[in-house]
Amino acid sequence: MNFCEWKLYLNSCATYHSPFVDWYLKNVHVVDTVLKGSCNTVVTTSNTKGLFGVFEMRLNRRGIASLLSIPQLEGDGYKVTYDTDADWLITTPAGGKIAFQQDTGLCNCMLYIYMSENHAGLALLKTVRKNFEGFAKKQVEKALLACNVQAMVGHPFNGKFNQMVSSSSMKNCPIYPVRITNSLAIFGPHHPDLRGKSVR
Repeated sequence: MNFCEWKLYLNSCATYHSPFVDWYLKNVHVVDTVLKGSCNTVVTTSNTKGLFGVFEMRLNRRGIASLLSIPQLEGDGYKVTYDTDADWLITTPAGGKIAFQQDTGLCNCMLYIYMSENHAGLALLKTVRKNFEGFAKKQVEKALLACNVQAMVGHPFNGKFNQMVSSSSMKNCPIYPVRITNSLAIFGPHHPDLRGKSVR
C-alpha cells in the first residue's frame, strides 16, 4: 500500500531523492545513467529524473513513498536541524527555511511536507533571490514562514489572511501583518488555484 501521494518524507537512510509518482515533477526525462537502489526486500533501478522545486529527483515508480534524502541534502549544502520537541528545519544554501511536521497513524513520527503546499515556494527559492535585497535575513525567514502558514490555513487571499492574523481568531500565531507585507514584496501575491496548491 502506497503512502499519501502528496507527502514528501524526510529520510536519513535514502541516499538520493526519490518520489514514486511523477505528476508533481517538472522536466521529467530519461537519462543515460541508471541508478540502483536497494532495501530489505527489493532492488530498484531508475533512469528517469525530474525536478521538484530546486530538488533533482530520481523517479521510482515501484516505491511506496516519496523520499527526500538527508545525506543528499547535506551533500548539496543544505543544513538539517533536528529537534525532538519541534518541527525539523531544512535551511537552504540561499537561507530559506522548510519546516517538516510529524505524521500520525501508520507513519507516526515520520517527518514530511505536503508537496501541494510547498512546490511553489521551493521552485522560487532561487528565482526570488534578488528580491531579498533590502531585507535582513530574519525578515526573509519570517516572510517565508508567513507563506507556509498561509498555506496551512487553507490559502486565504492576502487581504483575508491579514485580517485573520490581526484578529484573535488565530491563537499562538507567529505571523504579523508586516511579515505578510514583506512576503508580498519578496514572493509576490498569493493565489489559491482550484486544487488547493499555492501559486505565486
